[in-house]
Amino acid sequence: INRQGDSDMLKIAICDDDAKQREFLAGIAAAWAGRMRHLAQIRQYATAKAFLFDYDEEFPLKKPCSGQPSPESSGAWHKENVMLFDKLIARKVALFEQELLQKYYAEVENMYDKMRGWRHDYRHHIQAMKVHAAHGELEEIRQYLDMLDEDLTKVETIVRTGNRAADAVLNSKLSLAGERQIQVKADVRIPVQLTTPELDLCTIMGNLLDNAMEACMELPPQRRLIRIYMEMKGNFLYFALTNTAGGAKKSSFHTTKGPGRGLGLQRVDDIVKKLGGHVTRASEEEAFSTEVLLPQ
Repeated sequence: INRQGDSDMLKIAICDDDAKQREFLAGIAAAWAGRMRHLAQIRQYATAKAFLFDYDEEFPLKKPCSGQPSPESSGAWHKENVMLFDKLIARKVALFEQELLQKYYAEVENMYDKMRGWRHDYRHHIQAMKVHAAHGELEEIRQYLDMLDEDLTKVETIVRTGNRAADAVLNSKLSLAGERQIQVKADVRIPVQLTTPELDLCTIMGNLLDNAMEACMELPPQRRLIRIYMEMKGNFLYFALTNTAGGAKKSSFHTTKGPGRGLGLQRVDDIVKKLGGHVTRASEEEAFSTEVLLPQ
C-alpha cells in the first residue's frame, strides 16, 4: 500500500497459471478496491516465481519475446527464470549468513574488550582489598570478592579456541546456553588457520548447537547438558557434539518440528557434502550425538 495524495494505492499481484482465472480474480480485486475507494494497480503473473522476479529489483523478470513464443523459446525463458530464482535465493541466504557471522564476531569482540578492561583494573582491586585487610575488615573483603566473582562471570569467555570464527559462534551460542540453564562441557583445540570457509564452519556449528539447546529444553535444568569436542585428526577437523534430550531412542533423524521448521540438520548435511566431509548421528535413551569430519 502506497499513499497517493488522500488515497491509498494498492499494489495487487494475481498469480495463477490459468489466464481466465487470473482475469476473474483481477476483476474481483478491482471491484473490491473500487468499493473501498482505493486506487489499485493490479498485475497478473502466470506463476509465483514470475512475481518474485518482477518484485525483486536486483533480478527483474525477463519477459519473453513479443509475438507468439514457440515451445522452445518458452521453455528456454522458463529455464532462465528458474535459474535466476535459484540465484536470488542463494544470494539472499548468503547475505543473511554473512550478517549472522558479523553479529557473532561483534559479540565475541565485546567479550574480549570486557576481559581486557577487567584485567586492567586488577591492581586496583588488589589495593582495595589490602586496605580492608589492614583494618581487619573481613566481611568487607568477602563482599568485595563476591562482587568481583559476579562481575567476572558476566565477562568470562566460555571457550577460546584460537580460531576467530569458531570463537565467535561457540561463545555466542554457549552464552545463550548459560542463560537457559544448560550445563556446557567443552574441549576444543583447533588451529588458527583452517581451509574450511569461515561461513560454512559457523553455519555447521551454529545449527548443531541450536538443535542441541532446543533438545535440552525438553528436560528439567538439572538434566540439561551439552558436550563439545573439537580437534584435528590427521588432515581432518573433527567436531563432536552430544546433548541430553527428552524422549526415547530415535530410529530416524527427520525433524518433528512441523512444516517449515527443522532445516538445520539438512543445512549441515548439504555443507558437509559440499566440502567433501562426513557426518554421522546417533541416538540413545535421552541423548543425541553428531560427529562431523571436514578435510583440511
